[in-house]
Amino acid sequence: MRVQNRFTELLAKKGRVENRRISYRTAARETGISTTSVQNWATNTVTRYDQEQIVSFCKYFNCGLSDLLILVGDDLEAGEPFYSLKKMLA
Repeated sequence: MRVQNRFTELLAKKGRVENRRISYRTAARETGISTTSVQNWATNTVTRYDQEQIVSFCKYFNCGLSDLLILVGDDLEAGEPFYSLKKMLA
């Protein structure tokens, strides 16, 4: 299993809702997160998830942790959220 994020999906959704195109640079400026880190999130190349970044993105996208981060792999269906781990442990 591995952690994957839904940053690009949430960014596109926010852009549609706000009727604007939001660039990575704009997202970086509005969240206070570096452009490089935003690009890493966008390309799913983040290897260590920083708590401050997670909180900033959850606030920015008005979402919960399970909306932002998901587990994918052999034991889970693609895109199944974290809370589904309960099913694995049952």
